[in-house]
Amino acid sequence: MKSLAIKSITGEMEPVYDYTVTRNNGLSGEKTIKVTSIRTDQNQSAYLLIVNENIFVYEDEEYVIKDHSEVIYNKLIGIQTTAIHIFFDDLKWRTRQYDTISGTFDITYLLNFALKGSGYTFTVDASLIGVKVEVQNFGDNNGLALFQQILELFAVEYDYSGKHIFVSKRIGEDLDVQFRHRYNISSPTKDINTNDFATYIKGYGKLKENHEELTGDDKYVVVAEYTSPLAQIYGIRIAEPVKDERYTSQASLLERLVNDLTDKMNVSLKFNAIQLAEMNLSDIKKGDTAWCIIEPFDLNIRLRVVDVEDYANDKSPVFTFGVLKNKSPVIIANFSSTAKTVGKVIDKSSGTIKQEALNNITFDLSKAYGRLSQDKVAIGPNTLFAEGYDPTKINFPLASSTQDGLMSKSMYQKVSSINVDSAGNVIVDLSNIEQEIEQLQEEVTTTKKGLMSSADKKKLNQILINEGQVIDLSILMHKIQSIEEWIQQQGGGTTNA
Repeated sequence: MKSLAIKSITGEMEPVYDYTVTRNNGLSGEKTIKVTSIRTDQNQSAYLLIVNENIFVYEDEEYVIKDHSEVIYNKLIGIQTTAIHIFFDDLKWRTRQYDTISGTFDITYLLNFALKGSGYTFTVDASLIGVKVEVQNFGDNNGLALFQQILELFAVEYDYSGKHIFVSKRIGEDLDVQFRHRYNISSPTKDINTNDFATYIKGYGKLKENHEELTGDDKYVVVAEYTSPLAQIYGIRIAEPVKDERYTSQASLLERLVNDLTDKMNVSLKFNAIQLAEMNLSDIKKGDTAWCIIEPFDLNIRLRVVDVEDYANDKSPVFTFGVLKNKSPVIIANFSSTAKTVGKVIDKSSGTIKQEALNNITFDLSKAYGRLSQDKVAIGPNTLFAEGYDPTKINFPLASSTQDGLMSKSMYQKVSSINVDSAGNVIVDLSNIEQEIEQLQEEVTTTKKGLMSSADKKKLNQILINEGQVIDLSILMHKIQSIEEWIQQQGGGTTNA
């Protein structure tokens, strides 16, 4: 029976009695234990310490209790708990990097940055030495989220023991051993999943500089496609395309497509392994590959161990081969990282980009296309531009009477008609204005206009006024209207003045 102890957050430790332990060790990095313990006189002290956030110590590894529930077994009270390896708590809640870095780095540099202050050390497989990736604003997050980003950036796997992490392109070994039905395995089950099964995939690399002038595949520096041999049997089943501007080589892009295409049916085998010591299989671990021969399923295939479930007693471990599934600690880390990144940029209340997210941003406009609206964009004094790019040297065409430029051609024609002197003052030709003034000053007649029109002059001449007499024309018009109304009442026509 493997020993189990419980440690409080204050450091108090007690051995646990009357318990069972089921441990899962998966290829995604998760390590969890499920513990069931009975409250007995012997186990009383330890039982009281089995609460959330206290720590189980199991085979020299620490696991933090995340949930527990009390149950009744006949006349006894017991507790069921689930605990995750302290690795996840240490990196998520006790490690944080507030700074950010941008540039091209190798995995060692990024791991040192992400794990700084955590107390964890690491070893990187030699195959990763010299491999570099480009990152932008990497940091300002907890250690677990940053660690998960590194795994994705370099497409690597990891394992850990205590406070040491081992990172490699692939965890495990290819073993020259067999798991065979009725020989060293029992109770096999097989699960086949084709939800993501596809036989064709296409990929697009970097955009050409003049891509806006092109269409279709011509817009890209490199385009590749891959068709699985299984397409001859199952037909063309199209996978989501790959679009990644990091690729400029067709060979590299094609390799990516082959790796991304799920053109194999996911086969999952689970069985109990027996007689491990006799078969020299007691050290088999997650990530290892072995031959699985199960005649009733007509299977004779090399599969990979993706999960090992073992127990505190002498019960045979259960191996799961073939299907890799992320479990809660990894999924939570991925979602937390994504939510954190979005939260930095988007204002939840308005759904718009936060102003502080736009401050002090470095833009590389050397390959930018399109037109910015003048009333929507402002470039501040701290704006940085890519090396070799000087916006003051942008060459725009000048406008002319026949083409638009910095102004429209119609506006150019108007501006061209304006005369200025050597000092830049506008010169206005007033000769025509002087002639107009002189003409207005001349005496107006019924045939020549002056300060009034000739027609108005004719109308005024029809008004006869005795010398010295003053006539109020508004009274005259009122009297004429009264006379017209009286004539209409008498049944007559209108007056003819």
